Formats: sequence, structure tokens, C-alpha cells
Amino acid sequence: MGASCIACSRYGQRALLSRLCCSWPEPCNVLIIGSSVACGWSAGGRQGWAQMLDEALGPQTRVVNEAIPGSDTRIAATALAAALLRWKPKAVVIALSAGNEGLPVTTGEAAAEACADAFLGGLEALVAAAERAGAAVVLGSVYPHGAYKAVHYGAITRVAETMRGWGRPVFDFLTPLDDGAGRWPEALQADPAHPNSEGHRRMFEATRPHWEALRRAAAKGEPNSKRPSKEFIARRRAAPMEPQISAEERAQKEKEKAYRTAYVWSLPRTTTSEELVEFFKTFELNVVNTTLICDRNSGKFTGIGYAEFETQEMHDKAISVSGQLFRGRFPIRLKPSEAEKNFAADTKPAEVAAAAGVTRVYVSQMHEKMSEDDLKELFQSGTRSPHVSHPHQYAGLPPSEV
Repeated sequence: MGASCIACSRYGQRALLSRLCCSWPEPCNVLIIGSSVACGWSAGGRQGWAQMLDEALGPQTRVVNEAIPGSDTRIAATALAAALLRWKPKAVVIALSAGNEGLPVTTGEAAAEACADAFLGGLEALVAAAERAGAAVVLGSVYPHGAYKAVHYGAITRVAETMRGWGRPVFDFLTPLDDGAGRWPEALQADPAHPNSEGHRRMFEATRPHWEALRRAAAKGEPNSKRPSKEFIARRRAAPMEPQISAEERAQKEKEKAYRTAYVWSLPRTTTSEELVEFFKTFELNVVNTTLICDRNSGKFTGIGYAEFETQEMHDKAISVSGQLFRGRFPIRLKPSEAEKNFAADTKPAEVAAAAGVTRVYVSQMHEKMSEDDLKELFQSGTRSPHVSHPHQYAGLPPSEV
């Protein structure tokens, strides 16, 4: 069936582990590209909707799950390109969350619609890439998020409608799990970003109408022939499009997200995401996402994790909660994630180098007799002489062994 290997299947980290421990050279039938929900996070035994779909399709349909936690359309594009080369799938299921695109933290209708358009643009690129590789495409629609507000609900509703007009099979994850406002019903939510086991089961049921189509596509390996109607294409072209988010704006949003995230420790080993969210609610603090760190060998919670708050003010207030009793008897500990130090460490060397007009280039595959003088002559520019460090002189090894 679809598990890349025992370890990958057990911990739901196929995209991360399969590159290290799996070496199946033969093509697969179905490839899944998604994020943490497709990995099975917050589902009992990591048996999420994708794992259930794998079992339902049967042993004749080999499924490989390359979902990556936290993946947005940009990360998914990189993962898809590598997976298409490695697995040569006959069908690709693309199931991503608009939440990872930054929709829950947008404010105002214009920002929400711009984020939705960027998400749709990223999905279109993924569909085109898969079909260029000769794979049929099945889409997983957007699904709820505990931090969505009215403007976000309008945006994801439009995204879901747009995806249905693309002429590909769509797993409708929104209708059976939506509380009417774009959020998870309480009975289906593990944390704001993830469904619980029952939520995963309902997502799995939403895939059922397209099983046969998926099996046929996986068996034939023929791209979907049905295309969007001319009316739909004309409507899309006529619709005003907000500019897509720039790399600088995306980096700024990532920084803001990091600054809203607190490091949490001293938690009981049986803590769940739901409990952590409810604990902070008692202090009027809204958590939009949680990450509980598990031991990679045992799969058990280690007692540490991260909590992303709705605003910077809530994050700052949450730090003062450190020392309060969790479950009435466990003193919980919190501190900032120290994101500012990480960003400073990442940017300082580049800023210093830029200020000094310095650029460092790594050069490999050199001839074994090439010297520092040869490199200096090669890279000589104007009146400035490059500084060259020849690794083998410091390692005490001939170049062929470095």
C-alpha cells in the first residue's frame, strides 16, 4: 500500500523521513501533497484522512504521502517538483490550507481577498506542474480554521467555489466540517489549525465520491481532459485581481508570526492541543495554532511545545501567565520564542557583508593543482583583489580528498 516505510507511516512524517530512509525506485500511483492535516496531525494514531484514503484505495493503488507540516503553496511547489521526479505519480492529490498562506492573520476584506487570490494562484501553478508531468489532478478544498472571522469565511467560500470551477475532482472538506462561520465545530476541533480524529474521519468521508475516479486516474495515468468552461475563464479574467504578496511582505508576515509565538514547557506528557487552547482561554488569550513536540522514536509528547497567539499583545500577556497551574497542579512555563535573535543571526552577517561590499562564493569541482593565485586571477575585478581561502590547506588533505 502507500506507506513509504514503517517509520514514515507511524509518525506521519513521510515528506521529511522518506528522503532519508526510503529508497523505492518504482513509480507510485497516487501522490499526496499537503500540510500537517494531510500528515494526520491531531488524529489518533496519526490516522488522518490521507492515511484512511490510502487504506480505502486498496493494495493495488500505491499511495505516497509527501505532505509537509506548515506547507503553503510556495513550499508545496518545491516539494511537488522533487516528488514528481522521484515518484513519477499517475495521479496527484493537492490538499493545502489557506491558513498556512496567512489568511487567519489578515485584517480587512481587501487583505483577505488578496491572500485568497495568492493562494489560488499558487494552486493553479501546482495543478499546471502536475499535469505537465502527465499526472491527473484531484484537489482537496480549503477547510475550516478556528481563527477565521467573517472576512476570512467569505474568502475561503470564494476559493472553494473557484476550485470547483476548474474542472478537476474536488474533495469537499469545507461543507461537512464548517460551523457556518468558517470555523471548526467544537466537537471536531483539536486546535484552531487542526481537526480531531472525528474531524479527520469526516474529511475522509468527503473523499468517498471520488474514489473510483481516483482509481481510474491512477490506473491510466492520463491527465484530466475536462477544462474550465469558457464562461468561467472569462469571469476569472474580468475579475479584478489584487497584487500577490511580495517576498518582502511574506518575510514580514513570517516575522510577525514568530513574534506572536511563545515557547511552552513543563507540560504533562498527556497534554493535548485542545487542553492548551482552553487553558489560555481562561486568561482571555486566543491561540491560533499549537505545536506539541513529540519524541521521534516513541512518538510520545515531550512536555514542550509552541503556542501562536492571535496578536502581539496577547503573546506579551501570555508570558505573564508563566507559573500558573495547568490542570490545577502543574506550573506551566512560557517565554518568548526568541525569534528576534534568530532573525538577527540570519540577517547580521549578510548586512555586514553588504555594507562592506563583500560577497562570498563557494567554489567546488576545482582541478587538484589549482592554487589560491589561480583563483585570485580568475576572480580579479578592477582594482579589488578577492580574498581566497583554500580548504585543503587547512584540512591537511589533497584537494581530491576534500
